[in-house]
Amino acid sequence: MVSDVWGSEGKGISEDERISLYLLNNLPGISNRKIYEMFMAAGSFSEAYAMEKEELIRLGVFSGRGESYGFDRRHEQREKLLRDYEELTGRGIRLCTIFDKNYPRKLRRIDDAPLLLYFRGELPDDSSPSAAIIGGRKCTGYGIYAAEYFAKELGKLGVQIVSGMAAGIDSAAQRAAIRSGARCFSVLGSGVSNCYPMESFDIFEELSKGQGGVISEFPPAARPDPWRFVSRNRIIAGLSDIIIVAEAKKKSGTAITVDYALSFGKDVYAVPHRICDTSGEGCNALIKDGAIPACGLSDIRLELDLKTSTEVSIKEEQQDDTAGQTERKAKDIRDINENADIARSEKIVYSCLDFNSRHIEDIAMQAGISLRDTIKALAGLEKKGLAAPVQAAYYRKVF
Repeated sequence: MVSDVWGSEGKGISEDERISLYLLNNLPGISNRKIYEMFMAAGSFSEAYAMEKEELIRLGVFSGRGESYGFDRRHEQREKLLRDYEELTGRGIRLCTIFDKNYPRKLRRIDDAPLLLYFRGELPDDSSPSAAIIGGRKCTGYGIYAAEYFAKELGKLGVQIVSGMAAGIDSAAQRAAIRSGARCFSVLGSGVSNCYPMESFDIFEELSKGQGGVISEFPPAARPDPWRFVSRNRIIAGLSDIIIVAEAKKKSGTAITVDYALSFGKDVYAVPHRICDTSGEGCNALIKDGAIPACGLSDIRLELDLKTSTEVSIKEEQQDDTAGQTERKAKDIRDINENADIARSEKIVYSCLDFNSRHIEDIAMQAGISLRDTIKALAGLEKKGLAAPVQAAYYRKVF
């Protein structure tokens, strides 16, 4: 699909065309690209919807080998779909077509741009930079730390954070962005009426309220079928100025998003990982293939061109604040190592922590102290910002 056909600025669309596109979008088995082909053949969505299948076969849109089965049955669900369309707003769901002014410009430029977006909350702001932070579902504490670090620090600079709300790296980045007050957007592999996975419902709910948004090209009730996640990855790449891979195995779905980003001309960053660390092999392989190593925030800022005088001033203040936080944490570590007033158990427990999460019973066993004292020490370390809970009964080192 050549995205230039839509132009650089949306000029709107008639209500009849909007409804016809919505109806076509809800037909099973009819892809975004197929709707585009129908539109180009018929000249409008309403004409495409009204056209006979045989005519579309004659024009080469359908081959006649079964791919048009959803189109064959389009009239059966029409009345129900029209009722659903009228109820979208009442359910907190909004609809945006590629012809509308609020359709993201970055997305309009990509190949196979979604003709229709459903969303809760808001859409990304075209005037603000955006970064996708992505990675594997099964991840280590170090991967979570990297995702949270970049999401939080970039969010402070006004960068919009885009991801997929999946378990692991995606959700860790989005929770950190939300906590930092950043605008954050989740692109779903299901409809916006289906939160998937349910463990990310807190993200879904927060973004639906307006600190960003949840977005999908699929009908609201669409199930999270595996093929949809491949399709949604091009939207994540399209909405973002850069892609940061926080952690990924060598064979990972993250590679699909990276491939889309590269085909769209986007810069790809990867967080370096230890050798022989299978959880990070994908990142190291990306760096070998030319991805930019993301070793810290300074590697990212220049690429986003945040250079107005106000932003530079904000950056300097935040650099000072970050330096202050680092010094305070370093002082806490010195206190743990040197100050006799600090509980001995905190010093011991801190020495047993790693960036990869560990169960508190394992920590207590290595530390050689009681489980009660271990929990008390972890609470003290968490208060100092030196340890963080990952999930129930698991902790990791923060600094």
